[in-house]
Amino acid sequence: MAGFFIFLWGCMLLTFTLRAFVMAWRSKYWTPVTATIIAADVGIVSTGSVDAAAIVKCQFAVGDNTYVCSLDSIASQVVSRSQAERMLAHYPIGSQVVVYYDPKNPKNSVRHPGLNFGSFFTVFGSVFFVGIGLYIMRYHKG
Repeated sequence: MAGFFIFLWGCMLLTFTLRAFVMAWRSKYWTPVTATIIAADVGIVSTGSVDAAAIVKCQFAVGDNTYVCSLDSIASQVVSRSQAERMLAHYPIGSQVVVYYDPKNPKNSVRHPGLNFGSFFTVFGSVFFVGIGLYIMRYHKG
């Protein structure tokens, strides 16, 4: 029974990671645009700890519409508060960065387009759990 639940969990995880993988792959063809940093702050990730993240938001225009995006590659890095503050020094409010947006849906945007190590790691990790679940179901009945 445990093998089935591991297999099921791996399949659900694989569904989400494949969607993110495909979006990351497609992002290398998205349109670049100059965005302006509108907010930069240190977010506390863990209470009672020094773990923090640099949270940066930027704004860009496509046609007559304005969009706000987060620089998630920065915010996803959990670091100490002092490291987060040093990271924010590279993104002063009012400065400009290039982001890439999905021309079909400009609400989807990224700072660094394309696949990275994390894209592959999450897919392979999901496949690992599917395989472990299948292995347990096949060879450890009981």
